[in-house]
Parts: sequence; C-alpha cells; structure tokens
Amino acid sequence: MPGDESFRAHAKYRRPQRGSRDAANRRPDQKPHHTSNPDPGPPVPAGADLLLEVPILVETNPYWVPVVGFSSVCLLPRKGEIMRRAGFVLALTVLIVGFGCANERPALDEFSRVYTVFFDAAELTDQAARVPLDKDSDYWKALTLAMDTRASGQQRAEAASTALATYSAQTASEIAVFDESIGSLDSSVTTLIETANRIKNADARAQGTATAKHARALQAAFAALLPLYQRRFELQLEVLRDFVADNGALTAIARNQHGASELHTLIAESNERWKEAAEYWQETKDAFSAMKGQFALKTYPSKWADSTAAAVSVPQ
Repeated sequence: MPGDESFRAHAKYRRPQRGSRDAANRRPDQKPHHTSNPDPGPPVPAGADLLLEVPILVETNPYWVPVVGFSSVCLLPRKGEIMRRAGFVLALTVLIVGFGCANERPALDEFSRVYTVFFDAAELTDQAARVPLDKDSDYWKALTLAMDTRASGQQRAEAASTALATYSAQTASEIAVFDESIGSLDSSVTTLIETANRIKNADARAQGTATAKHARALQAAFAALLPLYQRRFELQLEVLRDFVADNGALTAIARNQHGASELHTLIAESNERWKEAAEYWQETKDAFSAMKGQFALKTYPSKWADSTAAAVSVPQ
C-alpha cells in the first residue's frame, strides 16, 4: 500500500530528469560538461519504476491484483472477483440456453409430432409383420394338415388345395400389407431425420438425430424380413402344389428335400431380424423418452397403445 516501507525504500531510485539542478546553477560563461559516459546516478534496481506504479494501480482497481513483469505491470482479477465473474457468466449462459430453447419450442414440438407419426407407423408395421405367420389362420391350419404324415393321401391333397386357395385369398394380401407398411415406415423415418436436423439447439439436435438413427435401424430390420417371408412361402407353395399333383403322396416331400434345409435357414434368419427389431424398437423409445424428459417435449396422442409385443415374442 502507499505507506508501505518497501515502496518508500524504492522511491529514492527515481531517475534524474532532463534540465536538472546542475544545468540551472551553471554560470553563463561555463560550458556544459560533456563526457562520453555521463553519470546516471545511483543504480536503479530492475523493476523499481514498475513497483512505483503498484500503489496507484491498487487504489484505482480494487478488484484486481497487480503483477509486476519484466517490463510492465499487468492486472489479474482477485479470487473473489473471479468467482463473481464466473457466476455471472454461468447465469448468462443459462439465460441464453433457456432463451434458445424457448425459440426452439416450435421445432421441438414438431419433432415430437413427427415421432408420434413414426411410432404409429412402426406399430402398424410390427402388427402387419405378424399376421402372415399367425398359426391360427386358415392357411397355416391347412398347411399343417397337408404336411401330416399320419393323414391319408386324399386328406393331404385336399388340405394342400385349401392352403393354396387360402394363400391366394388371404395370405398374399397380408404380405402386400406388410410391404406397404414398410414403405410408410420408411417415409416416416425420413421425415423424422429431416425434422431432427432442423433443430438449432446442438444438444437437442444430437438427441433427435440419435433417435432417428435407431428408428432407421428398426425400419431396416423390418424391411429385411420381407424377402425372407416371400422365399419361405415360395418353398411352402412348391410342396403344396406337388401334394395336389401327387394326390397327397409323400413323394412330394421327398422331391422337395432341397428346400427343407433352406427353410430352416430362412426361419433362423427371420428370428434374428425380429430380435434386432425388438432391440432397435426399445432403443428408439428410450432415446425419445430421454429427449422428451430433458426438453419437455409436447405429447401427441398415438393411434396405438404402447406395445411391447416386439420385445416379448418372436413369430415362428
């Protein structure tokens, strides 16, 4: 401080100014004394001039601490001032983020609405994928009887004929509905991706795109089921036609032995796609729920109750 002995001790090291007392007391007829090495006076300690500036800096900047460098004095904020400024910056950041989220509300609500559309499309696709494999349907009942080795040839032939007719009347249209639902799901996922990328808030956009990424994986898993279904029914129809041609003789099964191993492979692959669909479905819902909780997304009514069927059972 100004009264500190250390500052008074350094005060004597002021540099002599031009036009000193020697020049003022020189006689008119006396020439100035020139030397090649004029006496600079007492040696000035390094940084002494800078130290003389410290008391003034302290008095005029009470929230800052002066630090003497090699050739200058700089000011650093005191600890309390650092905390005060940090709190101000944090409050300002929260205010800016809150204001940004307020501006993002229409985009966030739109994402929630589009997600609901996707949710309904995914539920529809899940149900549509199960219908063709419903073992209680007329097709599967007739197919089971046609493959019964304990039945008579005539019974097998009649059952095979019924299965073929039922497939054309019901099952083929059910597969077509499944195919159409995959297309609708694909469109809803595309819209979800586009809507997520229109969100300006970086965190919300990242969570939205992550949700859409899981949704795309779910759609891809359902899409992969379709060709497996189609090939599976093709193999079954070949055997049924042979049963009708052979009047139910078991030779129809023998002629289609090559398809038996392929059929097992198709069933195993279908099971894997169903398991993937269940995993991606749960990941999609979890990601959206986290985003909804953090950003208080608006809730839109769904056409379907929240189903866990895909996570519990796998059609055989």
